[in-house]
Amino acid sequence: MARELLSLPVLFRDCDAGPPGIVDVREAGRVCADIVDILSSWCSLVVCERGGIAPATKTVEDMVVFLDMNLVWLAKHDAGGDFVVEVRELAAAARGVVVPREVLGVCDRGGCGRDIVAGGVDVRCEAGHEWRPAEWLSLGKRVRSTAVTGQRARKRRSGRRS
Repeated sequence: MARELLSLPVLFRDCDAGPPGIVDVREAGRVCADIVDILSSWCSLVVCERGGIAPATKTVEDMVVFLDMNLVWLAKHDAGGDFVVEVRELAAAARGVVVPREVLGVCDRGGCGRDIVAGGVDVRCEAGHEWRPAEWLSLGKRVRSTAVTGQRARKRRSGRRS
């Protein structure tokens, strides 16, 4: 969780920088606005409920540092699960705009069935299951054996017949 949170300043800068790595400029702008709005909202929650001083500025870097310093408190908060989901969604949205993603296959962890995507240095499924570099070779072997099944599943989800 902390890794996702701490990745947001770099992802924000990459989204905010515009082309050449940006796939869709409008989407990048929306993602940047979402990052600022959502982090700001969580900072406000911490300040209102826990007390203390808010980040000095509303920069993504300052808000991330503030939230990271309050991560244990947030994890114990009733809305802590929502915080985790929102941070992961923000990071995924930013990566999707900045780094072209390649679909590798279908996730086989716990019957997940979501697409596994690779981009940059990350390999993960759309539900958040991750594979470390040491696992990529064995994942590649499994993905190749399920590639046809995954293509059929994607076609069913999109309404086309195989």
